[in-house]
Amino acid sequence: MGPVSGALKPGTGRFELVMAAAISAIALAVYLSTVAPGITWRNLGADGGDLLTAAFTWGVPHPSGYPTYLVTLRLFSFIFPFGDEAFRGNMLSAFLAAASVGLVYLAALRLIALLPQSSGLPRWAPFAAAAVAALAVAVSRELWSQATITEVYALNAFFVTALLLGVLRLYERERQGLSSGHLRTFLAFALGVGLGNHLTLAFVALPFVVWSYFWSGGVAGARGRLRDVRVPIAFLAGLAIYVYAPIASAGRPLLNWGHPDTAEGFWWMISGSIYQDYAFGLEASRIPGRLIESGDLFLAQFGFAGLVLGLVGLTLVWEARRGFAIAGIASIALVAAYAIGYDTPDSFLYLIPAFIIIALWMGVGTAALLGAARDGLRLVSPRRQPVAWLRGVQITLVVAILAAVPGFSAFANFGDKNLHGDREASDFAEAVVRQVGVGSVIVASQSSELFSLWYQSYVVDPGADLLVVSQPHLQFDWYWDDIHRQAPDRIPAERPAGFRERVLAIVDYNLGVRPVYTVAKIPLYDREFTLVREGKIYRIEP
Repeated sequence: MGPVSGALKPGTGRFELVMAAAISAIALAVYLSTVAPGITWRNLGADGGDLLTAAFTWGVPHPSGYPTYLVTLRLFSFIFPFGDEAFRGNMLSAFLAAASVGLVYLAALRLIALLPQSSGLPRWAPFAAAAVAALAVAVSRELWSQATITEVYALNAFFVTALLLGVLRLYERERQGLSSGHLRTFLAFALGVGLGNHLTLAFVALPFVVWSYFWSGGVAGARGRLRDVRVPIAFLAGLAIYVYAPIASAGRPLLNWGHPDTAEGFWWMISGSIYQDYAFGLEASRIPGRLIESGDLFLAQFGFAGLVLGLVGLTLVWEARRGFAIAGIASIALVAAYAIGYDTPDSFLYLIPAFIIIALWMGVGTAALLGAARDGLRLVSPRRQPVAWLRGVQITLVVAILAAVPGFSAFANFGDKNLHGDREASDFAEAVVRQVGVGSVIVASQSSELFSLWYQSYVVDPGADLLVVSQPHLQFDWYWDDIHRQAPDRIPAERPAGFRERVLAIVDYNLGVRPVYTVAKIPLYDREFTLVREGKIYRIEP
């Protein structure tokens, strides 16, 4: 990066914090201009209806329960009492993603400052390079897609960036011989709470945790750090957020996946056993295609130039702070292996932490490029103060470098990620609830329609007194017991043994007494009943 000059001291002084806040504000402005006005099916956001319903009825959503997210959403909704619940959920994602962008800036700045080469940079270069990394993350395709909808991934990004910044700070303090026990304890607690939002955080954190115990002193140093019992206690205290699930379940809420107030139900929820067939369930013949798809996804986040800068940065980090480089590579490998092997459409969203790590490397690579540009200018004009036209060239080059990577992403993604006018899901749910009338039964099978109807009927318009039955859930005894308790006039007390028989029993029990509808025209109903199209759904007739 050039010869030594005035060194940038690592830290989070006032200027750095002001810059981080400004960059977060820029990101927030982008997200607010593209945020969805309500529930949405775009950007793989169908789960939003389930999460919103659980949060605002103090219930339990689909595994793994996401207690940290539910509590955060309720707290944010109290602080931000504007719009309906879905809008607040979308706004929470926007604020969390914007905060994550600011933390990326601080983490990139600290990583650059920890490298010996940083002392040879112009004093403005680390700040500019960290800004490039942060803004590139802000408009990267996957994070942007989750910053405008109700989902757990923006909160996961916040925990990832906060933990990366904390680990870098911890490394700096221990290298300087300063006390770090309180910081390590706090990071352990934050990791536990973060796992209450999304369990894939473990794949991201594990390599950095291992590095933090072995980065100096070898095995003896690791043993010394392991003697600090405050760390595992703090970690378990953070994980205790999961007590939300059995407490909420014991109150028999409207949404109570798995009944986690029992040991069996809690394990069903926390282990995600309902989805275990998806985990590494990918057929071998599809693996090459998924690898190509994931490669395209990495390229789509920052473009070719961004990935090149990231590789340059990784090379420099490898030379100077190899442990951090290895931890980052291992973290990306673990997350990528899980995301590629998990056979669902949204599994690539698990890669957002990997893109954040690459962005930190990109910040280092950008700093190196800015330093090389300054050195090249000095070769052309050896005088201490370059002539005016060369200074103009330098400024133009810097602006071009700063704008290239985030500018590419912003231009490429704005049209696709702009959900400002998206009302498809809201219009569907509102129209259906308005159409069917009080006391009706609606059977739904697809999560997009089902979760939207749950949100509309249980949160927005509970006075409609609708029973929205999840057809796939009828395979579970606990679900039959739930809906019978909620609507004994619409669900038979006797639970049939087979799945098909349960579906037909609900329809038969209500036909001629109250309206019964199905969202989808499936063969089960075609064979047994007559389906009459009414608006967006079908009325079931004998």
